[in-house]
Amino acid sequence: MTHGALLHARSIAEAMAVDAVGTRPNLEQTPWLIVAEAAMMRLAAYLGRVGPHHVVGRACDAALSEHVSLAGAVVHVPTVTAQLDSAEIEGPTDPAAYLGSRDAIITRVCQKIHAIILTNGV
Repeated sequence: MTHGALLHARSIAEAMAVDAVGTRPNLEQTPWLIVAEAAMMRLAAYLGRVGPHHVVGRACDAALSEHVSLAGAVVHVPTVTAQLDSAEIEGPTDPAAYLGSRDAIITRVCQKIHAIILTNGV
């Protein structure tokens, strides 16, 4: 059963492709809200654990209603701009930087797949 699942996963992975050009319009339809968690984590260093949740939640609402990016909404929050400049706000709200751990995740997945292949002789 594991062998069959691995074969299906392999065929899916081999056919996967990232369409960076096609992805951007999708991100823009939801004003970069995919990076809200990264923004909260960045703000936690300055606002504690609870503060960023409320700040980013309100900023997400504003981004959607005002048709601006998450960073565009966050720059209007005085508690944030008192701590961070615009470059520091843009950084964690940049989707291109959002996948910072992707290499480590990919490495772990590949190591596990390799171990399965060695164990099962796939």
